[in-house]
Amino acid sequence: MPILVTVVDDGEDLIRRIPADSNCYDSSHGALRLSSTAFNDRERMPSVDRRRMKASLDDCKNHPTDGLLLLITNEVRAISLAQTDQKGKPTSDLHKIDVIHRPIEAGDAGGLPANEAHSQVESTPAQSESRFKKLKEALARIAAKRGWLVSPAQS
Repeated sequence: MPILVTVVDDGEDLIRRIPADSNCYDSSHGALRLSSTAFNDRERMPSVDRRRMKASLDDCKNHPTDGLLLLITNEVRAISLAQTDQKGKPTSDLHKIDVIHRPIEAGDAGGLPANEAHSQVESTPAQSESRFKKLKEALARIAAKRGWLVSPAQS
């Protein structure tokens, strides 16, 4: 039976998983310093989980030592990224950033485990590498303001 795809509401909590052994954060001096690499994605559509669709925070982890970051859907959608012309100058057109529910069903391509809560941060139009870097930086700023929902544990 296919998983029902639903609209991600503006006020929904989104969870981003960060491996404990990652070099994309530093929280050794109190405040969280988060690198944009925390939101790397080869398809330029970072994955998040819809918290309300998970049984627990532990259910958001791939490994028990993973850390979890919190984003709120309306804050992600409020990210404003200008498109650029062929010379790299910003135009008046903006990339529309959205959070789209894209559940993963068992047996989907890529060998990923089933995940009903899986969603992606996507852009219309599709982003260049430089625009995606700006999106990752904006996501890192939003997540760092809230700090860890669950701190990563050293194994």
